[in-house]
Amino acid sequence: MVLDLLLIGLAITLDPLPLMAFVLVVASAKGVWKGLVFILSWLACLVAVIAIVLAFTGGQPPPPKSPPSTAVLAVKLLIGLSLILYGERRRRRRAAGAVPVRESSSARLTARRLVGKSIYQLTG
Repeated sequence: MVLDLLLIGLAITLDPLPLMAFVLVVASAKGVWKGLVFILSWLACLVAVIAIVLAFTGGQPPPPKSPPSTAVLAVKLLIGLSLILYGERRRRRRAAGAVPVRESSSARLTARRLVGKSIYQLTG
């Protein structure tokens, strides 16, 4: 019950992200074609994630109130530690004055970068 509510809340929270990216893509040069590629790659990633989940679970949900596996806990710990280390690295670089200059990336998106960004947004 609580997990279902958390998943619904997460979906509602992350729902605007693909829409915002799509608006930025459509506003760029050749935006209609890039928007089409973005939507198609986003849908392809969604289908791929569903297929992978079905392949691993066999279409069966986990038993009620079952604890997560050790592998899942290790992956969560690894992701958390890597994000902490990445944040600390960025903080130190910013304190040292090595702040990277960012350009507007929506103006120079290629189809390959667009597919990569949609994969990143779907999985991240």
